[in-house]
Amino acid sequence: MNKGSISHSLIKTILDVAEHQGANRAALLKIIGLEEETLVDAMSRLSLEKVIALFRQVIEQTGDHAIGLHVGERVKPGSFNALGYALMSSQTVHEAYEIQKTFGGVIADCGVLSLRQEGTICHLEFMVMDEDMDLVRPINDMFMSMFWEYCKWITRVDGELIGVSLCHASLVGEQEYQRIFGVIPEFSTDKCSLIFDSKYLTAPLIQADNDLNRLMKQKAESLYLKGKLTSNLHALVLRQIQKMLPLQKATLTLVASSLNMSERSLGRKLKQEGQSFKSILLNVRESMAFSYLKGVEHTVTEIAHLLGYRDYSAFSHAFRVWTGYSPTEYREKLEKDRMS
Repeated sequence: MNKGSISHSLIKTILDVAEHQGANRAALLKIIGLEEETLVDAMSRLSLEKVIALFRQVIEQTGDHAIGLHVGERVKPGSFNALGYALMSSQTVHEAYEIQKTFGGVIADCGVLSLRQEGTICHLEFMVMDEDMDLVRPINDMFMSMFWEYCKWITRVDGELIGVSLCHASLVGEQEYQRIFGVIPEFSTDKCSLIFDSKYLTAPLIQADNDLNRLMKQKAESLYLKGKLTSNLHALVLRQIQKMLPLQKATLTLVASSLNMSERSLGRKLKQEGQSFKSILLNVRESMAFSYLKGVEHTVTEIAHLLGYRDYSAFSHAFRVWTGYSPTEYREKLEKDRMS
């Protein structure tokens, strides 16, 4: 099962670029279960499963297999909330990296950023993992393109990469990769990384501002800590739902009782953190549905029961809202994709 999520601020950028490429924005929002006004909530996030589904639908609507690269090259500070302005106002690239490494979870907690130095050569690494790496190809493309383009933008340095490593196979041709990175990446590697001369770490940023940087770091830290608190309660509720779904007992009342809380108290605390029991239940069901359908251990009727639906038709209706397919059609599509 995929783990992690991405901030709505970055999701908005994905939607903006997808719409520019010809995708139907309203249809995309419906597929991921969001409304336009919810995108402005800095604390709200979209599960990695839904981000994967979003990119798949964008590619299906536009035919743009390089959509991840195109999103990455169009990010601006607002795509990262306060974190973007903290990065922009840093003194050097290395200082910006340290801020990103510390508070990057504000934007995405689906991978870990690291910097490895070998002599004068640096490897900036970040990778989203999945059993099927092609599913997360647009997301890894997005992050690699995003790091590179944003770094060039805040430094205004015409830098050059020594190399790029990507953990997936190339399905979009090499021209777009070369246009963005200036080099042809090495594909199907163990890690996703940007490889560059260490001299760029000390490159000064043209919009360095100590006062703004201090304020934006404080804001980023506040968002980060609030997100950590939210994820703790969210994780507790999520785990209880996962355990109680097959027993048909994943209700707000019973989950709250299992956590020694009243229904009202749990609902209030979740609301304060920008969450709701209903949204967590929906996300768990959707995530588990994708996971079960990838395997062959359970029939679609058994999966409906494991997800706490009263019957297959209720499960089928919900799944069609998420993906546009019935569970049976989706499983057949996965099998066809594996064989092609």
